[in-house]
Amino acid sequence: MIVLSRTEVPNRIRSHAAIETRHQTQRGLDAAERRRLNALVTEALSPADALPAAEVDDTARREALVALRGWYEEWSTVARAEVKRRDHLILLGLARSAAAKTKAPPAP
Repeated sequence: MIVLSRTEVPNRIRSHAAIETRHQTQRGLDAAERRRLNALVTEALSPADALPAAEVDDTARREALVALRGWYEEWSTVARAEVKRRDHLILLGLARSAAAKTKAPPAP
């Protein structure tokens, strides 16, 4: 997007933009192609709220989550049995550092 929008910058940078535009044209990026690419970039950077919501089957989702939890339980059991270094367990999210253990929860 930076390269596409630099051609519209006014004043002292305009000469650089002209040089850049000339180089882009030599590479096959004429004004129409730059407009098309700029529209694609604008669409890609727009919020995703415009996408339609996907229909989700609650029972299938729940079954998938239960299966995923079962896989995680098995994986964490194997990892705890095989990984001996505490720092590696902390990196895997299977243990907490000593500093995290001694921290008191915030008062409501």
